[in-house]
Amino acid sequence: MINIVLEPSLNDSGVTKWILSHICTWLGLEYRFTSSLLDNNGILIYCGNNYTKPSACFNLIFPNPDLEIIRIKPPEIFYLEDVPIIAFTEPPKSFFDDNKINWDIISAISWLILRTEEAPFDTKPFWKPEHSVLKKDDIFKKPLIEIWLEAIALKLFGDIKRDSIWPDGKSAAIGLSHDIDILHHNHPRYILEFLKEKTSSGLIKAVRHSLRNMFEFGRKGYDIKSYVSIEKKYNLKSSIFVVPRTCNKRDPRDPLYSLDETIKGIPLKEYLKKFLSLGWDIGYHTPLISFDDKYIKDDVISFHKEITKDNLKGIRSHWLFFEPALLWDDAYDKNFLYDSSLGFNDAIGYRAGTGMPYLAWSSTSSEVLPLVEIPVVIMDVTLLAKHYMNKDVDEAKTIIKRYIDDTVRYKNLLTVNWHLETSDREKYPGWLEVYEWIIKEGLKRNLWVANLSEIASHFRNRYMKLSNQS
Repeated sequence: MINIVLEPSLNDSGVTKWILSHICTWLGLEYRFTSSLLDNNGILIYCGNNYTKPSACFNLIFPNPDLEIIRIKPPEIFYLEDVPIIAFTEPPKSFFDDNKINWDIISAISWLILRTEEAPFDTKPFWKPEHSVLKKDDIFKKPLIEIWLEAIALKLFGDIKRDSIWPDGKSAAIGLSHDIDILHHNHPRYILEFLKEKTSSGLIKAVRHSLRNMFEFGRKGYDIKSYVSIEKKYNLKSSIFVVPRTCNKRDPRDPLYSLDETIKGIPLKEYLKKFLSLGWDIGYHTPLISFDDKYIKDDVISFHKEITKDNLKGIRSHWLFFEPALLWDDAYDKNFLYDSSLGFNDAIGYRAGTGMPYLAWSSTSSEVLPLVEIPVVIMDVTLLAKHYMNKDVDEAKTIIKRYIDDTVRYKNLLTVNWHLETSDREKYPGWLEVYEWIIKEGLKRNLWVANLSEIASHFRNRYMKLSNQS
């Protein structure tokens, strides 16, 4: 049992407690918060202004995330004993001093997973690596928080019994997910929709789709069962995110299909209902139009619930447009279990320095929300498309293997997102096979391969168990 004492003078709206809870959960440590320094039944972690002499001591004074110092002056990257860290002031030269962490890890983790650095910038719709301090030395490609946690575990908790992070003793995990952005590249209705935009970009898109109609006549749309068929071979199920088209208005960048649109004569909604009945997770892929009013529009939710009824558990923003202050509170109000919007649109890596799930924080009520955030690390289009990283299949596998290696080393979660359109073997040769290779590689290494609803449920239950709230 880890006993955690917080200095009463700490005034950070509960964020320190939120971060310490996640450190213990990520490490598999049973813990509790106590007010007494004398209660030393187990290891004691002390956060405050003064040193004590417990076996593990964090000398941390956490600054409120609303303080101007964080908003005005971003932190910098430093290296302590070859480990990259984030700090607002230059830290000592070593990671540890005996059993004390020498720098403010609480501020660093909160700054990363709250996405504090994104708040002052208008980067819609993308947050790119070059916007972040993590661009230095390509640190965004490493699970920074997990690297810190490994150092903490070895130094402070090496002799403590720790709960297994993943089910059935699995060493790490892979999360499987798909976005359905396009059903038909050459649907004639798309041309009319683009012309209605009355913009030069809309005209260009209309011409492009007209040419596709000429040269690809007869295509019947993408095979929505392609990825499902692969997953069935391994007795696995994924999360599928769908953008329902609203009847009122749309953003020109939003997908055009409706749930009534057919693939091989069968409406999309019938496929989704079948998948849901067989155990697949059907999620809500937020259209950009949602940002005109509430983050998640009531009429869109109602439209989507035609499919999922009471089983609408997950949400992911189109283009990975992610603003925690908007999304987390709205998603919690709509009773979602998890969000999986935290990732880069044009790069692969760790947008918040972690692949691990974590419970969201409410910016309005300053409290932990029972909404699980699941970071996206790798997307097919980002890795393989010509207008992004433009890797061939072999190069893609080499890169993904490095991420799987890191996932295994740090007992981490690697969430991948493969789009429906990349199942077209003629247009995207080898992309479907890369997806299956990821699954086989994960199973070969004894990883837990699951959909995002399963991962979110597992993490939330584990969080409650280790904090003695179950």
